[in-house]
This record gives sequence, C-alpha cells and structure tokens, in this order.
Amino acid sequence: MRRPLLKEYMADVERLLKAAAERFSGVRIDYYSILPDHLHVIFILDNANTTVGNIVRTFKAGVTRTTGHKPFWEWNYYEHIIRDERALYNIRKYINENPLKEEIDWNNIYRGINAPQCFTL
Repeated sequence: MRRPLLKEYMADVERLLKAAAERFSGVRIDYYSILPDHLHVIFILDNANTTVGNIVRTFKAGVTRTTGHKPFWEWNYYEHIIRDERALYNIRKYINENPLKEEIDWNNIYRGINAPQCFTL
C-alpha cells in the first residue's frame, strides 16, 4: 500500500528531483508531476555521463536522507524509452491528466443515484 508521503514532503521532493538532474552532465527534466503517493518524470539524456538508474538512485537516496523516512520509496521504478514526438506528447498528456484521475472517488460515483440493475445471462 502506498503512503502519501510525497504530499507532506512535496517541496523537498521537487528540490531534490531538480538537484539530482543538475548533478549529472547532459541530463535535464522535461516534464514532471508529483502526486501524494507517486511521481512521474521525463528525463532527457543528451550525451549524459550517467544512466537513468543512477539519477533515480541519487534522487531516492537524497529524499530518504532528507526526510528521515525509511523506507520512503518502493524498491523499483518503471522506466520507458520515449522514441518519438508523438509518444512524448502522449506521455506528457498522461502525466498532466493523472492528478485529475487520482481525485475521482470511484466508490462514490453512483451514491444517491438510482442506477439500473445489471444482469448477466
């Protein structure tokens, strides 16, 4: 179960994310979104002197050290190589819209509405 620690430490997380990218030559942040219990980030690596793994490890270690919460992060992360402009656009759109999806209270969508009964035959 994810804990919403990012909400409590959002300013530190944002500062450390930017610092981790600046630490390495050829790395910049294209787009990111910090949610209460996870974050999305697009790194641009242009002749970088490091790997995505090193950037993520540096960032996660800095957040853990700064906040004092152990464990702060799940062990792994998801990475994906963005291969063209269309994919970049779609991923930015997903990142931008993801906080809105997080706010939907799916348990209360139909509360108070006389929803039709569904039957399976």
